[in-house]
Amino acid sequence: MVRTADGVYAYRNSCPHTGAPMEWETDRFLDYSGALIQCGLHGAQFRIEDDYCFAGPCAGRYLRKVPIAIRDGMIIALEEITRRYD
Repeated sequence: MVRTADGVYAYRNSCPHTGAPMEWETDRFLDYSGALIQCGLHGAQFRIEDDYCFAGPCAGRYLRKVPIAIRDGMIIALEEITRRYD
């Protein structure tokens, strides 16, 4: 999950290239600038706002979105989230 000035975005923790977890450290998904999601395995870079991969071996592919709702200030996943990487 990523919060920006434009909104909250949630994605599955799975690289579209290998299926590996995305974080490069526990719960760390963004590049050093904080402007992009970056795969910790091979450095593929994704735009936060539309999950599009524009650099790396999965260029042209997308992360899998997780539908969310914000109710009373709480972020709620609208589908089951498991620790399994799928």
